[in-house]
Amino acid sequence: MDTTFLSNVESALVIFAVIILNSILGTIQQVKVEKSLDSLKSLSSPRAKVLRNGTQVELSSREVVAGDTLYLEAGDYVSADGRIIENYSIQVNESSLTGESENVLKTTNTIEEENVPIGHRKNMLFSGSLVTYGRAVMVVTSIGMNTELGNVAYLLKNTEEKKTPLQINLDNFSKKLSTIILIICALIFILDVFRGYSIVDSIMFSVALAVAAIPEALSSIVTIVLALGTQKMARENAIIKNSRLWRDREVFP
Repeated sequence: MDTTFLSNVESALVIFAVIILNSILGTIQQVKVEKSLDSLKSLSSPRAKVLRNGTQVELSSREVVAGDTLYLEAGDYVSADGRIIENYSIQVNESSLTGESENVLKTTNTIEEENVPIGHRKNMLFSGSLVTYGRAVMVVTSIGMNTELGNVAYLLKNTEEKKTPLQINLDNFSKKLSTIILIICALIFILDVFRGYSIVDSIMFSVALAVAAIPEALSSIVTIVLALGTQKMARENAIIKNSRLWRDREVFP
């Protein structure tokens, strides 16, 4: 059998195997991450203590509706926006909204001003906040995407996704390297033709050189490295849902 044919078959099988392996590794990593996230969600599904028919009951936060009366104490996550009607020295962490890590002391005092920033609405509790001290009773005014946290999520969802610095650098590097390789391959093709080689052989050699030299697997290698990093962080009890969020980080401890 023609050795050239066998060589082409072997090359095709190797390329096919690399593609399949890359797909399998990516799928396995994604499944592992999704399973980890599902287990975390099931363990940390937020609950809410609500007054229903004159009785305090504990429900999933998804069942809370506007007008409900919520009972909150230290360690609870606020599952909706609401007005405080009873306050027992409650303090909350609103870093998910304001970025401030310090606890905020709440009151039941009426605010006369309009368009008050979130951090100054002392008589309100907001979805996503963590009660760090005390307890309170509030009436739900907004739920879901109508909350202040929902507004933030909406803005983030509708923000155009930009490439990270790592992605930009890899794209620029790949373009420059590919251009240089293509120029070299073209020069080699011209030299082979002048040296008397057939045009078909010269084209085959130039194309093979380009395929071997152009780093088409660069993005796959980066993905595999990031996947390994995700697994290492998972062993340290840190779950990375989307590796793209930390690709622009330069140093990891």
